[in-house]
Amino acid sequence: MVRFTHLGTWGNPYSYRLEQNKSQITATYSKTDGLGGYQAGKRIEQGSKKMNLEKWNAVIEKMNSIDFWNIGTHDENIILDGEEWIFEALIDGRYHFITRNSPDHYDGKDFAELCDLVVHVYNE
Repeated sequence: MVRFTHLGTWGNPYSYRLEQNKSQITATYSKTDGLGGYQAGKRIEQGSKKMNLEKWNAVIEKMNSIDFWNIGTHDENIILDGEEWIFEALIDGRYHFITRNSPDHYDGKDFAELCDLVVHVYNE
């Protein structure tokens, strides 16, 4: 399972989850009416669909290419405002998560690309 959660300061929180069961991949999307930095809110959108194994493999390959399992959980940089991006993975009994503030703007390009890839494969 991999999950990307986006908590924008001024936008609604949303998450994408990809889950593998043998060769079957299920993808889910959820969005709430809350504010990312303040309250979770109630679910206002959701979706679920089956995906092919190639999309799952693309995400796993990206995780491997950025050495996901060895990236520190929290960023040492202190950012007082921005969007919190959280990426979690539970694969073969191994769990790791990474949280960053606005990685697309603050030295987190590879991590941001991984998160964006999850959104992209869901929306294809």
